[in-house]
Amino acid sequence: MNEEEIKIVAENAMMIVCGYAFSKTEEDLIRVVYLHPPYHALVMTSEGEVTETNMDDIEINIVQKYWKRNKKLMEQAYD
Repeated sequence: MNEEEIKIVAENAMMIVCGYAFSKTEEDLIRVVYLHPPYHALVMTSEGEVTETNMDDIEINIVQKYWKRNKKLMEQAYD
């Protein structure tokens, strides 16, 4: 990802936690992009079920924990 793409992802994020940008897709899925190299990404349901990713299991677990801790705030702010 180049600097402009990173900026767009960050600006469109509903929340950013520890470098992970969380945004909602048109299908109401949650897209998570790590804003630093190697720019891993993940798509999951609002319940935290992963549908696609290029992250390893440890990173997936970290992202799911961030989501579970912060999803109420994100849902309140953007619903």
